This record gives sequence, C-alpha cells and structure tokens, in this order.
Amino acid sequence: PPTQSNQQKEKIQSADEQLQSQLYQRHEEYHTFKSIYNACFIVVMMIWGCLFPLIHSNALSSILGVLWIGGWMIFAPLKREIVIKKIGPKLDAKYPLTVNRIDKNKKVK
Repeated sequence: PPTQSNQQKEKIQSADEQLQSQLYQRHEEYHTFKSIYNACFIVVMMIWGCLFPLIHSNALSSILGVLWIGGWMIFAPLKREIVIKKIGPKLDAKYPLTVNRIDKNKKVK
C-alpha cells in the first residue's frame, strides 16, 4: 500500500505540473494577443487622428471625429468579442487542461 500511495501522489503531482505548464503557456499566448491588439488599435487610431487636418469639409470632419471617438468606445467590447469567439476556443483546444479554469485568461502574479 505505501507504494500505491506514492504512485498516486506522483500521478497527482505530474497532472498538476502539466496543468500549471499549460496554464502558463496559455497566459503567455493570451498576453501576446492583448499586446498586439492594443498596439494595432493605438496605431490605427493615431493614424486616423493625424488625417483630420487633411479634411477641409466641416461636415466630413465632424463625422470622422464622431467615428474616431466611437472607435475608442468600441475598443474593449470588440476585444472581448474576439476573445470569446476566436481566441478562447483556439486556446481551449490547444490547452485542454485549462478549459474549465476560471483564471485561464488572467495571469497570477
């Protein structure tokens, strides 16, 4: 019986190590997605903002200004939608041990 107990402990420890490894890798990939998304969004919004002086029509300038502000407001919901529909399922398939984790997309420090 003592060897069975040790074998069970080793299996549990091995499973926990695999889970922690997958969780760490998932966090890294999720963080990379967030960083790339944020950088792209900021660059697009800066370019869009820099184009305002090139528009000489007041009406068109006002419309683009409202759309620019709307772009900032839609940033978080759009990222959340991409994570729910695209990124989450791909990471779940790649790291199956992390599927039911509540903290799967939050990095623990």
